[in-house]
Amino acid sequence: MNLEQQAVKSVFWVGLARTAGQILAWSVTLVLIRILSPDDYGLMGMVLAYKFFVTIFFDMSIGEAVLQKKNLSEADIYTAFWICTSFAVALYAITWFAAIAWADFFSAPELIPAVRVIGVSLLFLSIKEIPNRLMARDFEFKKRSFCEMASGVTNILISLVLALRGWGVWSLIIGEVAKDFTLMLLILVYKRWLPRFEFSFSSAGQMLKYGLPVTAHYVLDYFSSRMDVILIGRLLGQTILGYYSVALSLSRMPVDKGVFIIQGVVFPLFSKLQDNREDFLKYYYMVIYLISLFCFPVFLGMFAISEDIIIVVLSSKWLPSLFAFKIFCFLGILLSFKGILLVMLKARGNTKAVFMFSVYSAIFMPLSFWILSRFGLTGMAVSWISVYPFLFSYLCYHVLKDIQASLFESVKRIRHALIASCLMVMVIGLVKWTVFQNNSTLMALIVHISTGIFIYTGYFYFFSRKTYSDIKRIWLSLKS
Repeated sequence: MNLEQQAVKSVFWVGLARTAGQILAWSVTLVLIRILSPDDYGLMGMVLAYKFFVTIFFDMSIGEAVLQKKNLSEADIYTAFWICTSFAVALYAITWFAAIAWADFFSAPELIPAVRVIGVSLLFLSIKEIPNRLMARDFEFKKRSFCEMASGVTNILISLVLALRGWGVWSLIIGEVAKDFTLMLLILVYKRWLPRFEFSFSSAGQMLKYGLPVTAHYVLDYFSSRMDVILIGRLLGQTILGYYSVALSLSRMPVDKGVFIIQGVVFPLFSKLQDNREDFLKYYYMVIYLISLFCFPVFLGMFAISEDIIIVVLSSKWLPSLFAFKIFCFLGILLSFKGILLVMLKARGNTKAVFMFSVYSAIFMPLSFWILSRFGLTGMAVSWISVYPFLFSYLCYHVLKDIQASLFESVKRIRHALIASCLMVMVIGLVKWTVFQNNSTLMALIVHISTGIFIYTGYFYFFSRKTYSDIKRIWLSLKS
């Protein structure tokens, strides 16, 4: 099986498993949002802000080094495992005491037990990290997808049962820990891999040389993308943070649950192609083309029916998050491409460009958050859209320069998806204004979604039949 067929099959299996899991996950998540309060989601936002920060350090990006390394020995693998688990144990010991400081910072004593419980996930994540990366390196995405789907289903079912029993924010916390434990267990079972005590200092040095700049990138990326949560929790309170977290999470669902499918596959793909410029460019154009076909209609469509989503799906108690949700729909397009572009730079070993992008993001994003925080929830949302496009342009410049790709050709590959999506938004807006007089009802939501699908697909039928032939070619590659 050639590399393209491996990639297509990987995307297929990841996509199939996650689609099945996410249909259930999205449904239950929307039910949870209706059951739980903004205060619950605000507190969970503070808990996850801590978890996301410490998980940066649990492996010092050794897992990515294992995935990127051309010639991987058994000594490399076992050394990487012991580095990951050692860091995780040390971090959990720190977490036990850091929970007190974290709770004092937000003036929320209930954070102490919550952070200590969520910290247990560090141990589970460190144990599964290396076998998980080995599965990706071997393109075993069918098995890995099942593990991720099963762990996700475990999370949402436990969270739903506990929420219905009145556990509040603890339903989300326990569900999160259960998800990480289930994923660890299934990865070990499916990979049939157990570590042995073997450690190479030279191997550790080589992998840390790659991993430390990537870890520094993640630290800086955290401050550029998570400082908003910290500032809102500190300055504006738990309730406002709840509205903000739901708006951000809802808008990021297509990125976290959809684009991540492609992102998880392209890292090993582009790592194998890092010295083959011709094939690297070929797959670069293919990937941005596929992402544009998915992201433009989804995010612009969500923007067009944003009020219907908030009122009909979530309930009117979440209306304060409407403006932020609209802003984040536009932001989602940039975030979708950002992840893929960073993967390409890391696959090429260009960690310097990745690091510098993170430095500028860590300077300008928190600064904009701090300046506009005085305008409340609206100001925090506007801070993203006022600064991030410039940072994204900087990232695009370095990617195009590194892989020697054409900006004109890149735009050409995504133009039809953009045009079709804009046409779709205009038609939906016209239907909202003329037929439903801007009233948000379940019928209006169904009609708007149906109209969007019809307009978007109809555009390609009349103006870009090549899209259909491309999809057919991918399908034939999958069948073969």
